[in-house]
Amino acid sequence: MKGSLKLLSLFGIPIFLHWSFPLVFLWIAYLAYSSAEGGVTFFLWLSCLFILVFLCVVLHEFGHALTARRFGVKTKDIILSPIGGVARLEKLPEKPWHEFLVAIAGPMVNVFIFLILLLVAYLAGFTEGWAQELEADPSIGILMRRGFTDFILGSLMLTNLVLVGFNLIPAFPMDGGRILRSLLSIPLGRIKATQIATIVAQVLAVTGLLYSFSNGEMILGLICVFVLLTSSQENRSVRVQEMLKTATIKDIINHQFTRIYEDDPLQVALDRLKMGIEGNFLVFNNPTEDQVVGVLTREGLVAALKKGEYSNPVREKVVTKFEYVEEEMNLKDLYFLFQTKGYNILPVKTRTFGESVGKVEIQQLNEYLRLQESLQSRSKI
Repeated sequence: MKGSLKLLSLFGIPIFLHWSFPLVFLWIAYLAYSSAEGGVTFFLWLSCLFILVFLCVVLHEFGHALTARRFGVKTKDIILSPIGGVARLEKLPEKPWHEFLVAIAGPMVNVFIFLILLLVAYLAGFTEGWAQELEADPSIGILMRRGFTDFILGSLMLTNLVLVGFNLIPAFPMDGGRILRSLLSIPLGRIKATQIATIVAQVLAVTGLLYSFSNGEMILGLICVFVLLTSSQENRSVRVQEMLKTATIKDIINHQFTRIYEDDPLQVALDRLKMGIEGNFLVFNNPTEDQVVGVLTREGLVAALKKGEYSNPVREKVVTKFEYVEEEMNLKDLYFLFQTKGYNILPVKTRTFGESVGKVEIQQLNEYLRLQESLQSRSKI
């Protein structure tokens, strides 16, 4: 993934570190030297705690990913950033009970970690006097004065409880929003449940924004803005999926298109691009065999245009990563394919004979969506 460093892969799922992740250590340095317990020791302790906290975050995300795998949903990757982690599932389970289990699996991992740490602390005798001392001095300083082990154990237990509470807030994109949607989907259906869950998320976000403005809580305000944006996106995404469920590629397929061959000069495709007739092309090996060998994208043609590569053969810009889709494919599945694989254009074949019959592009799908949304808006007037 661009802008990220791959750490390793576990259970076939790659884990990436976002480029901004190291900035957290600057924040830790600021905390260490601006607090009463400041100094090199506090910086090192906080750094160790931070690394362990993100280990808990990774386990949280694997809770989602491995549970989703049980229901046939793959995870593209797990990305760690200063604000947490995210397991990028290829799609969400549509059955309410499956979505509930996937959503709650993450927080349950943190509950399990908390119980394990509590048991370790209790058996080792570290918990003696904690309650009384924290009641007298509810600050991180009391844990530091008890030593490194108490500091790490106490802070990790508290952090895991905070992670559980934060993630169970019933607002997208937190796990609580998906849990709420899954439970509401059982009696109300997915669309209505998403609408209600979105309203709940936005009410909570607006309330949090008002509180952050009045109390100068900038981080809380940013989180609330993020919730407002992502909850709206979630609502639209579900409506889009619903609109696409009843249509197939047959409804948007393009049977009339320019056949570009890999030995043709790029000028042939560039002329069509300049006239605004076509932007993405299927590339065939030769007129005799007439087999699709790849695709020629608008981005590749624009790059060729900038370099003046008019006479160069098409094969120099061919993208060989593509796959055939059948004309009977549901548009919802096509939308998912475009979103997850990053395709711009795909060749279409028949299910019966397997022969190429046309092409389908992301622009056609987007235009179909705009038309359907427009029709839905008119029907509500």
